[in-house]
Amino acid sequence: MTLKERFAPFIKPLAYTLMAVSTIAWTMVFVIPFLDFSVAEIAGIITLLIIIGEIAFYIAILLLGKPLWEKIKHYWLHKISNQPKD
Repeated sequence: MTLKERFAPFIKPLAYTLMAVSTIAWTMVFVIPFLDFSVAEIAGIITLLIIIGEIAFYIAILLLGKPLWEKIKHYWLHKISNQPKD
């Protein structure tokens, strides 16, 4: 049994967990300013959350593969191209 076959059942759950972590981190970026922290603490926490969110998202995309990335890219390009021009 190869290493890839041995860890195959764990890849998708890990990737979806990392997607959830990314979503929670990005949501917390918008919540932290309303909590009782100093300005320096808020800046540090938000910076850390952004880094964690980005890293978790990219690792999840790497684990789930190119088809998911193409699907996400197609979705956002379609949304952007259908925006009305002012």
